Amino acid sequence: VVGLSWFAAAAYCHWLTELRRAERKAQGAEDEEPREKLIYRLPTEEEWEWAASGGKRPYPWGDAEPDATRANYGEKVGHTTLVGAYPAGATPAPTGLMDMAGNVWEWMDNLYREAEECRALRGGSWFNDPENLQGAARFNWFPDDWNLIIGFRVVCLPTFDRLD
Repeated sequence: VVGLSWFAAAAYCHWLTELRRAERKAQGAEDEEPREKLIYRLPTEEEWEWAASGGKRPYPWGDAEPDATRANYGEKVGHTTLVGAYPAGATPAPTGLMDMAGNVWEWMDNLYREAEECRALRGGSWFNDPENLQGAARFNWFPDDWNLIIGFRVVCLPTFDRLD
């Protein structure tokens, strides 16, 4: 999904959390122990960078420079592509995350520290130069604005109710 504001992406995550909660309740799973609940949200920059680079790779796939088999970037295609169109650009197993570099910038949950009225973006896009595909590359955008080079990725976190 592209062309939506940070607020719309965050609202989708909240909606997904509530939808899954309602589904579990309808299935009677709310009474099971432990009381695991799933929370869906946008990733933080730290979470995203670790997922993209493992803390040691310059690019999601490793050390090799970007090319047309690994990512959609540099206006080579001229638009977004389907998720998974660049399997050579996936992160190493066991995660195998797709499209962590190129295709679309991804909204982050956190503010951009250097411009706190903006939200952080990660990943680069089909429009960008290869340096924006590095795991450490970052950008910012106003949260109430949108662009066709910005999308989002959802993080799913388990949480547990206290058992008294």
